[in-house]
Amino acid sequence: VRSVLGSCISDEQALASLALINAAIVRAVSLAVGPHVTALFVEALVLRFEDDYSQLKDHACCNAALLLAHLYNFGAVHCTLIYELVRRMILKAHESDVAASASGELELSVLLKLLGAVGTQLRSDDPAALVEMIKLHQSNAATTDQRELLSSSSAPGENTTTRKRVFN
Repeated sequence: VRSVLGSCISDEQALASLALINAAIVRAVSLAVGPHVTALFVEALVLRFEDDYSQLKDHACCNAALLLAHLYNFGAVHCTLIYELVRRMILKAHESDVAASASGELELSVLLKLLGAVGTQLRSDDPAALVEMIKLHQSNAATTDQRELLSSSSAPGENTTTRKRVFN
């Protein structure tokens, strides 16, 4: 587990091809040995993501999210795990508008990687949940726009423009 995570989660660069290959290996081993392999791996992956996220490691978080996305595409994890990560990133991105104008970039990077890898599969698996995510973003974006108009410390529309490009 540590070898796979170490090989495809880098703090320095995005490793999209390694994430895909390692997700395929984990899924193949899990099919041969048993589902407990995937469970152990996903647990270690989520713990690593949480650790990297708390330290604001952009590339490491994106690589972990991409690895999770590929596991989803291979049928190793359920769509609810992906939706929870998407929901969390949306909420955190909008929360960060209050704290600092640039701190939502990590969340947006993770969302872009994640949705780029699994967007079409998510749409076919649970379209209602995807609509719910879009509505969550839109309601938070409206609240954020109102806060930015009232706040003189940030440039109006700086982060919300980026968010609108991601979800619209």
